[in-house]
Amino acid sequence: MSNLSNNFIAGDWISGPLPAGDATSDINEATLPMCPNGVDYAMTAGTDPTTTTVVLGQDTFSDNDGYQPPSSVELEKVDTLVDTNGNGIADVGDTINYVFTVINTGCTELTNVIVTDDQAGVTVVGSPIASIPAGTSDSTVTGSYVVTQDDVNAGMFINSASVEATTPSGDTVADDMSDDPDTAEPDDPTITILGQMPAIDLQKFAEFIDVNNNQLGDVGDIIRYTFRVENIGNVALFDITIDDPLVTVVGGPIDLEVGEVDTTSFTAEYVITAADVVTGSVTNSATTIGFDDLGTAATDTSDDPFDPTSDDDPTITTLPNNPLVIYNGVSPNNDGDNDVFTIVGIENFPNNTLCIYNRWGVEVYNVEGYGQDGKLFRGISEGRITIEQDRELPVGTYFYVLKYTDGTVENKRAGYLYINR
Repeated sequence: MSNLSNNFIAGDWISGPLPAGDATSDINEATLPMCPNGVDYAMTAGTDPTTTTVVLGQDTFSDNDGYQPPSSVELEKVDTLVDTNGNGIADVGDTINYVFTVINTGCTELTNVIVTDDQAGVTVVGSPIASIPAGTSDSTVTGSYVVTQDDVNAGMFINSASVEATTPSGDTVADDMSDDPDTAEPDDPTITILGQMPAIDLQKFAEFIDVNNNQLGDVGDIIRYTFRVENIGNVALFDITIDDPLVTVVGGPIDLEVGEVDTTSFTAEYVITAADVVTGSVTNSATTIGFDDLGTAATDTSDDPFDPTSDDDPTITTLPNNPLVIYNGVSPNNDGDNDVFTIVGIENFPNNTLCIYNRWGVEVYNVEGYGQDGKLFRGISEGRITIEQDRELPVGTYFYVLKYTDGTVENKRAGYLYINR
């Protein structure tokens, strides 16, 4: 019997003529080398030299006969959702970051390891990897994806990746479907949940209409309400309506895309009663409701936009039942007529605060002791935060809130004023 030479590491059996007589290999499969990761050597597609009797002059062993170390690869893909704008919800512009882990599950070194994502919008960085030794892994390839509104509407983003690499013999091994290691299912896509959060915000504005022009709140005078509705969630809202227990709201229903604001669709009017005159003010709130495309409701109670100290507080309209006469027109052109915001009698109430806001609710003027020591509004911004001070304000409608103390009682007057140049 003749023994055949072999090279286990490469898996090649030396070819050539056999000596006289029949011969078989005396290879013991148990002596085959062990891969670093415990993978068994694989039988090649040729003739098994451990079981074949070679006939003189008929058989030779080729390089394809014998055992060789196997080559294989697997890919895992892990996602992390980043709240880019920090608003606590998944919305447009947020980022999904990925880490791709390539695992060399075979017994040979792999080179030119290429990771490819199946979504064109995913940016992959760090591919190809030059080489990965047998039995090891590499997590240097990363990816990122910017969330779109379509993704949020779907409630999730699903995608997979693939990997291919070159073996020492020049062949290609691949894993066509990445695995999400956070699930028990093998070779499953990576799913990033984008929670749908319908939400809505309602603000209620009140304007006192002095029907008989006597500068007092009388029976028959009117409070005109307007409403600002904003979609503050991450999905579109449909069939939005407003309900107010005090008045009949006209307008709607409307639809709002994410971030969209409506200030013109809903209005209401209230006629002042004798009971209101006795009370000296009218207080009430409204509610709004809208639905996403799955039928989930978003609701909100109205907020008084001129009271930043609390949310969802009622709108309070103080009726003019004091000796103050407020003129709501300002034409600062130095002609001596309505050059300043005139409040007749304010000098009798030096403990006062006047705030003026533009139509977006941004404070443009704030002063304590209005009407004292030359403190008068001349159409120039003196806001503390948003609007640049000493800036000449444009023509348009503004809203004022005047708070003043009559003895120990604090009173409030609110309404609109118009700047005309």
